[in-house]
Amino acid sequence: MHAYDELIRYSSEYLDATNGSRAATDPAHRAAEIAYLVLRISKGDVRLRLGTLARKLGIASRALGAHFRELYGTTLKDSQIHLRIKWARHLMHIHPERKITSIAAESGYSDVADFNHVFRKYTGMSPRQYRDDCRKAQESNGPDDSF
Repeated sequence: MHAYDELIRYSSEYLDATNGSRAATDPAHRAAEIAYLVLRISKGDVRLRLGTLARKLGIASRALGAHFRELYGTTLKDSQIHLRIKWARHLMHIHPERKITSIAAESGYSDVADFNHVFRKYTGMSPRQYRDDCRKAQESNGPDDSF
């Protein structure tokens, strides 16, 4: 978790340097902004426990969740899942030859069935369908490496 301590510190320094949105007057909003940055930089890493993040930011989990939802219109958990699926989609775009189990694992899912379910919920298609579409697109256009 040392890396997350550094992410929190860097995120805090970033907000100090940019004056954050409401960070100067509302520490809870500052914590929510830092949580967003940590989630974004970590690509929703599953090892990041949201309760631990709240503790490290010095705020109760419920308060952090409420302020995060107010700022970003979604829950911390949904944001984490969204970023993990976005990372999986990115991996499929740049490596359409990889197995779904490998992509699921790198995206933080140890259970492929869970990954398939969540992926379908967020994208409307199975990971296999999505990967096959990426494969076809790459064959006709070349790789897409944006994330």
